[in-house]
Amino acid sequence: MSLRQRCPGLTPWPGRYGRLESTTPPITVPAWTALVTGKDPGQLGCYGFRNRSTHGYDDLFFANASTVREPTLWNVLSRHRKRCIILNVPQTYPPSRSTESWTAAF
Repeated sequence: MSLRQRCPGLTPWPGRYGRLESTTPPITVPAWTALVTGKDPGQLGCYGFRNRSTHGYDDLFFANASTVREPTLWNVLSRHRKRCIILNVPQTYPPSRSTESWTAAF
């Protein structure tokens, strides 16, 4: 499958526009993660900075890059031998080895 087939949103759409909506919940970590994976927070299992590891209120953990189980945009591009430089994208720490340059953010 080609990169254009795998990521159809990367093809140019001149003259197209529309209303942009955020995720539910509209919080930084799930919104950015949804943006770079194409999955919603329910599919990702990430709803905020702190998430529950069980159904209780006592087992909270901080979301980081290791909690993202779906391929990100830079994972897909790296597989197609494209260079990626990622700057200040939330939930990118610890950085993956697939990308050449990082400035990881929480």
